[in-house]
Amino acid sequence: MTNVSGRNLRSWIESANAPDCAFAIQNLPYGVFSRAGSSPRCGVAIGDAVIDLAEWEAVGVLDADAPVFRARTLNAFMEGPMLYDIELKVSLQPQGAARATTIARTNARELYYSAAQQLAHDAVSGCLMNSGDLLGSGTISGAGKDSRGSLLELSWGGAEPLTLETGEIRTFLEDGDTVTVKGWAQGDGFRIGFGECIGKVQPSCAEPDWTGRGEDANG
Repeated sequence: MTNVSGRNLRSWIESANAPDCAFAIQNLPYGVFSRAGSSPRCGVAIGDAVIDLAEWEAVGVLDADAPVFRARTLNAFMEGPMLYDIELKVSLQPQGAARATTIARTNARELYYSAAQQLAHDAVSGCLMNSGDLLGSGTISGAGKDSRGSLLELSWGGAEPLTLETGEIRTFLEDGDTVTVKGWAQGDGFRIGFGECIGKVQPSCAEPDWTGRGEDANG
C-alpha cells in the first residue's frame, strides 16, 4: 500500500520533503483527505486510489465505540481494536469443471491477532518495519468446519477429502485448479467490495536436460 505515486507532491511537514526521508508522503498509506464539499476524513491509499474509511465506518466494518474516521486526525483510529468486519469467501474450480464451488466462508474478525498486534510481534524481535509495508495476515479460520481458511484445514490434513459440487475430490490443490478469494464489507442493503484475487495452479516445468552442461561450464 502506498499513499501516492506522484513524486512532485509535497507534505505540509517540511522534514518529510527531504530526499533521504524514510517517511515521505509517498510512504504513508493512512492519511486525512477531503473531497469537494465534504469535511476532512480518514482514508487509506492503495496505489493511486483512496478508500474512504468513513464509508467503512458507516457500514460497521470497524467495531468502534465511537466514530473515528470522520475525524481530522488518525489518533482515534490508531487507538482502536483494528479488527474488521470483512466477509471472505473462497471458491475452487478444477480445470474443465462447469462452475466453481464455494469451499469456505469466514470473516476478518476471526483473526487471532489484530493488525496492530501482528505489527508488534514482527517489530519486537527486531524485524525492520517501515511506513508503507504491506503485511499478510495468514490463514483466517472461524469456529465451524465451513469457515476453515485453508484446504489443509478443510480436508483435515488430507484425512477428510473434500467433494466439490461438480464431483471432483480434493485433499490438496491440483494442476489446473483455480482459486478465487473475494472480500467485502456488508452494509444494510449495500456492500463495499474489494474485487477478486484469482490464482491458477500451473503444471511444473519440465526438468531440463543437464547432461554435459556441467562439463561445458567448467571448460
